[in-house]
Amino acid sequence: MFDQGWASRLHEIVADGCAMDLAAASTDDLRVLLIGVQAEADALQALHARVVAEFEARDGHRADGCASMAAWLRRHLRLSGAETRARRRAGLTLVELPEVRAAVEVGTIRPAHVEVFATGVKRLGAKTMREAQELLLPVAEACDPVDLATAVDRLRDTLDPDAADRDWVAAQEKYDLTLHRVGHGWDVSGYLDPETGVKLKHVLSSVAAPQGPDDARPVAQRRVEGLHALLTSILDSGTLPSDKGIRPHLAVSVDLDTLQRAVRGDRTTPAPPAFLAGYGAIGRDLLSRLACDAALSVVLTETTDAAGRVPYRHVLDVGRVERLATAKQRLAILIQQDFRCATPGCHNTYLEIHHIIAWLDGGPTDMHNLCGLCVGCHHLVHAGQLSCRRDPDGTLVFTGRDGALVPDTGRRALTDLQRGLDPPTAA
Repeated sequence: MFDQGWASRLHEIVADGCAMDLAAASTDDLRVLLIGVQAEADALQALHARVVAEFEARDGHRADGCASMAAWLRRHLRLSGAETRARRRAGLTLVELPEVRAAVEVGTIRPAHVEVFATGVKRLGAKTMREAQELLLPVAEACDPVDLATAVDRLRDTLDPDAADRDWVAAQEKYDLTLHRVGHGWDVSGYLDPETGVKLKHVLSSVAAPQGPDDARPVAQRRVEGLHALLTSILDSGTLPSDKGIRPHLAVSVDLDTLQRAVRGDRTTPAPPAFLAGYGAIGRDLLSRLACDAALSVVLTETTDAAGRVPYRHVLDVGRVERLATAKQRLAILIQQDFRCATPGCHNTYLEIHHIIAWLDGGPTDMHNLCGLCVGCHHLVHAGQLSCRRDPDGTLVFTGRDGALVPDTGRRALTDLQRGLDPPTAA
């Protein structure tokens, strides 16, 4: 049944909310209000997308003298072209994926997640995405849209192992980098291949690192000033990086079996994908090309044998002999943490190695006592606002200042997803 007076009542409720005196609210009141407003705004945006889809299906825009729904949205709702495309895609997606619609309406996922599902429908088809809702929704509910997009990519790579290589070839036609003088500065724009993009990302992340705890510069300013210092250093030294004298430091995580098949040119035998840190899954052709120029670091992953023993756990430990983590320990920690901060929900990639039991308290420089934290989270730990410990099974556990657990639902959901996508082990 359609309620014609609903919109009027909603307007009254929103008007009452906008008239509230926020200065009189407590911090807890504001926290509850923020969460509530966000949840309802997301549900309303999902409803808006559904109404757009229904209105367009009935040719309502033509009755108002508009040749397209996009034109109607621009004229009557003052939405930009990008917003109109997003709302129309979301509306169609919510019709095609009823479980996604239910999730966004109750607030367990956000409209940005719906946009990722819409991209999946476009690339994989509505039938495939409907069948994958049960697998992908837990990731959407626990992770941000970037992680969900990675999950959709993994699904595509599982269903179509050659997709990554086709994307790599097709993208080569888009490669571009332009530098235009605009006013008193320069506008940089372009489209880079995965390898070049990750190199640039690593360089910018490095030069944008804070210069001490009191560095209050915005990250954008640090990035530009760091790049300026780097370019100045290159020009002052008189050696441009055209002689291949220093190899770029890219990190590709790959099983030995997958690497061997890629080098041999085997594109058909099933094997786990390779992952380029800072980018995601890559195809075997690109993996083979990167391996041609790369230095290979062997990392032994932990597996439990028939006797219940876990080999290699202590092979990198140095005890109290070294205070700082060794280069191999740092590499192992980065791989374990997917090259991002260990704190749940934090995606920063510039990491410092933290002793869980402090060195001054007798903590060893051993793998079980080390984790990678970004500068901000590392500061929170030493300020007593965040703490971490490692459970006997090796899991890192974080708690807040009040002792409440900080759940790591995102990584758990991604791990469950990968287990669901991994092919069964041959007997």
